[in-house]
Amino acid sequence: MITLEIPGKPIAKKRPRFWAKSVKGKAVSGVYKDADESTAEGKFSLLAWEQLRVQELDLPLTGALIVRCLFFLQRPKSHFGTGKNSDKLKPSAPEYHIIRPDIDNLLKFVCDALNGVAWKDDSQIVLKSGQKMYGDPSTSVIIDEFLPGGVLKYARRKKWLRNYQNYSRS
Repeated sequence: MITLEIPGKPIAKKRPRFWAKSVKGKAVSGVYKDADESTAEGKFSLLAWEQLRVQELDLPLTGALIVRCLFFLQRPKSHFGTGKNSDKLKPSAPEYHIIRPDIDNLLKFVCDALNGVAWKDDSQIVLKSGQKMYGDPSTSVIIDEFLPGGVLKYARRKKWLRNYQNYSRS
């Protein structure tokens, strides 16, 4: 099992941007990535590579993988009281992070950023999960091999899919 702790605000993958123009009477179009996103992806990859390098692993990984991510996002100031209660959470503050960014876009950013660093391609990921929660802004990534025998064997070993199994039986 490989664990990465990437400090900083979790970043969501943005939709690709398209352009179109007319050149000498012909329509020309293309797709481009936001420059800020490319920079953030590079920084994330570099921080991950620094942590992976000291673990002396044979990288990039080549087999089937399971990836779990925990995204810690900072609570807005509106969740806290004012004055002498500024360090106390309001009773009306939500327990879970149910606003943007979307979990699927956060996962996509991590998967794309770790292409060629932790694994050859994110198509190797056969199971991925993510959770958003409040805390000091950071991203935790847990990478594990997908064991022969599939999800159920892995779930029994790690006991992390117990809720999934209960849900699928009902």
